[in-house]
Amino acid sequence: MDAVLPSLEDKASERPAATREDAYQVLTHPRKMRDDFLNTVNLQAAINEARLGECEGAAREFQAELTNDVESFGQQNEPWQAIFRHQAGAQLNAWRDAAGNRGPR
Repeated sequence: MDAVLPSLEDKASERPAATREDAYQVLTHPRKMRDDFLNTVNLQAAINEARLGECEGAAREFQAELTNDVESFGQQNEPWQAIFRHQAGAQLNAWRDAAGNRGPR
């Protein structure tokens, strides 16, 4: 589009003076369509940049919340691990005591 219009404008400038204005007038509509298209593209690019920034912010928030949840889960799990270790140790001691009281056969 950017190559076609300048080429047509060059051709229009080569026309005789009587038809040159008509040729420039004919190019007014394609020029306006090009400018409108470029404005739309630039506007959409700006909107998409803003949305990308919003998405990146939301992703950072999600990552922070996920990190907090994982850390919280680990902290909540520590007491259960301690209870399990205590119970497993007590059970092991009970088995050792039982094995020691049986004696050899």
